[in-house]
Amino acid sequence: MTNIALAAELHKLAAHLEAQPEVEIGRFYLTNSWSCSASQIKAIARAFPRPLTKRITSAGTAHERIRMDGPLGGDFSYWFDVERAKVCRLIKPAQEAVYECEPLLSPKEEAAL
Repeated sequence: MTNIALAAELHKLAAHLEAQPEVEIGRFYLTNSWSCSASQIKAIARAFPRPLTKRITSAGTAHERIRMDGPLGGDFSYWFDVERAKVCRLIKPAQEAVYECEPLLSPKEEAAL
């Protein structure tokens, strides 16, 4: 879908909502998740209004995503996300933390626990 086609569909939605002014919607999010190429998601991110907030969701899992959030005014905002692996190159896989600690208690004190 092109940005022009999306805008046309959003205009249809706006016209439909304007015809029903008595409906109270409250906070509303426009959301989408893409499974597209890095160049496509970059173009999409450039096309959306600013400001955008970028964050990582599902961090540390096989399903990490880059999420971009943006306000449109009032209680209306949007977000879109993409699989992190689609737009990023993994440099170093996560490793489980390994700690070396001095004992807090003596062996005798540990045994008394």
